[in-house]
Amino acid sequence: MGCTIDLYGDENIREVKNHTVHFIACSNSTAAELIQMQRIVADRISVIPEAVIPEDIFCKTQPQTVSQIRNALGFSPEALVVTGCGTFDLRKGVDLFIQLAEFCARKKQASRELQFLWIGSIGDDPNSNMLRRDARKLESSLNLRLLGEVENPYPYIAASDLFCLPSREDPFPLVMLEAGTLGKPTLAFEQSGGAEEYCGLGGGFLVPYLDVAGMGTWILDHLMDRNTISTAGQSAKRLILDRYNMNATGPEFADLIARFMRLNAKAAVGFSQVFVPNIKGYSEESSVQKQVTASRWNRITGEDTDSVARDLRITGEFALILSIGLPSLRYPKLS
Repeated sequence: MGCTIDLYGDENIREVKNHTVHFIACSNSTAAELIQMQRIVADRISVIPEAVIPEDIFCKTQPQTVSQIRNALGFSPEALVVTGCGTFDLRKGVDLFIQLAEFCARKKQASRELQFLWIGSIGDDPNSNMLRRDARKLESSLNLRLLGEVENPYPYIAASDLFCLPSREDPFPLVMLEAGTLGKPTLAFEQSGGAEEYCGLGGGFLVPYLDVAGMGTWILDHLMDRNTISTAGQSAKRLILDRYNMNATGPEFADLIARFMRLNAKAAVGFSQVFVPNIKGYSEESSVQKQVTASRWNRITGEDTDSVARDLRITGEFALILSIGLPSLRYPKLS
C-alpha cells in the first residue's frame, strides 16, 4: 500500500510514527507494508479487517428491485452484468476496467448480452478526462456504462452478477464487502491488497496482477455458468456474516483499546482516522466522499470503552485505519 501511504508525505508519516504507540492495519498486506517500508516492528501492529453492517446494506437495497434497476439502465433481464465501483482514478483501475470491457467485447462469442457498469464520481482532472474520452470512444461497441456518483449504489450492485475490482492497490476495499453482503463474488488481481486475502477465504476469484486478458478470459469462461457464480456469491455472503461485520470486528477494536487504556488508567486514549485524499487535495472538505467525521481526532476514557464496539465504524478505505497514540497529539495537517 506504498503509493497510498506516500500520499501523506514523509513529514506527516514521521509525525504519525513518532506519536503512535500501536497501529491497526486493515489487512495483512497493509501490515506488511508498514513493516517492510515504514520499518515499524511487527509487535506494534495489529490486523483487524474492515467490516460492514449487513442490516444497513439490506435496508438500502430494498427500495428498487433488480428488474427496475436493469430497466432504468437499459439492460435486458437476461444480461450478464459486471459492475465496478470507486473513484475515477488509476489506483482504482478504471482504465483497466475499460480495457476489460474492450477485451470481452472483442472476444465474446456467446450471444448472451454482457454489460459493464462503473459506479463512482468522475472528476475534472486530466486523468479522469482522458479515461472519460477512452470510454466515450468505445462506449457504443462495448456495452460500457459509466454511471457516475449515486447516493445509494447498493441496488445497482444487487442488480449485477459479478463485482469486478480492478484496483492496482487497495488496502481492504469496503465495496467488495458490500458486494459480498449482497451475494456477489469479487473478481480481483493478486498482489493488489486486501482483496487477495478476502478472495482467498472464499469471497471471490483472483487472476494474476494486471492481467486484463486473464480477467476477461475468466469472465467469458465462467460468467455464463450461473451455478458457479451463485455458489460463489453465497460463499461471499457467508464470509461477510461470519467474519467481516461489525459484530465480529467491533469487539476486537474495543478489546485492543481497553488493553492500552489499562496501561495507564488515568490517561485518555486517542484514535484517528487516516483517509485517502482525492485529486483535489488532502483536506477533509475535499474528501467528503470518504465519509470522514467532523473531527479526525477523538478521545475516549475508561467509561467509554463499552460503547466503542457500537460506535466505531469503518467508513472509508484507509492505509492506516486506526492509530492509538498520545492523547495530546494534534494530528498532522494534511492540507
